[in-house]
Amino acid sequence: MSINVNISDCLNRLTEINQKVIQGTRLYAETSGAKLEAYAKANAPWQDVTGLSRQTISHSVESAGANQRIILHGGTTSHFIFLELAHEKKWAIINPTMIKMAPGIVAGWHKCLF
Repeated sequence: MSINVNISDCLNRLTEINQKVIQGTRLYAETSGAKLEAYAKANAPWQDVTGLSRQTISHSVESAGANQRIILHGGTTSHFIFLELAHEKKWAIINPTMIKMAPGIVAGWHKCLF
């Protein structure tokens, strides 16, 4: 007596599941990056002169399979580095945003998994 088992359908479905995990992970990272960006723009501690430093804060997401890296970019103005690093970091917004928001992002992802 012999048993024939065709696992090709099972393998195809596992591949589909893997693709959905990668897409979902990317979508969660993009959404979280947008939240980081919005928080940084809304809570920047400096007074705007032209508003350009605040407006040019942005984010990006780098993917490597199911791993995602959310990057919060500082403004493109030449003095943005001084806002972040000078005056004992009194005007910094990028690092404080990451410190405040990162635990919530990780906790939210953990809830998605379990």
